[in-house]
Amino acid sequence: MPDIEAGEANHVSGSRNMSDEAFLCAMEEGTMPNSEFRHFDHIRLAWIFLESMDETHAAQRITVTLRNFASKTHSDPSRYHETITRAFMRLVATSRDTIGSAHSFDEFIARFPQLLKKDALEAYYTKETLMSSAARAAFVAPDLQPLP
Repeated sequence: MPDIEAGEANHVSGSRNMSDEAFLCAMEEGTMPNSEFRHFDHIRLAWIFLESMDETHAAQRITVTLRNFASKTHSDPSRYHETITRAFMRLVATSRDTIGSAHSFDEFIARFPQLLKKDALEAYYTKETLMSSAARAAFVAPDLQPLP
């Protein structure tokens, strides 16, 4: 995993010391502690799914995985946000397409560190739109500019 500089606490991750397989298993089996799942892990999970499937199928799988993680495993369905999940999946897929799949996740993040910023969607969505109950429940198109 990429080195984390001091002050980048939002990049701390529960999966940093796990292999892709172990992380995916922990997410799908519900053994990943709720308190340790961070934005970094969200991006990494998107990357892992895109390793083995196209964007459409990866988006479907991450949706199921994160919904189950939030609702069934950790009894907190409010943690899941459809628009954020789908929009970041799109950003990861688009960024990945520019460098190809031969690169590691470390190389990917080194090339696209902006994806580790939770506020990366502010270029596409107003806060009101992104934080709306409609955006949490279903994908809402960006209201500032289209996703790539």
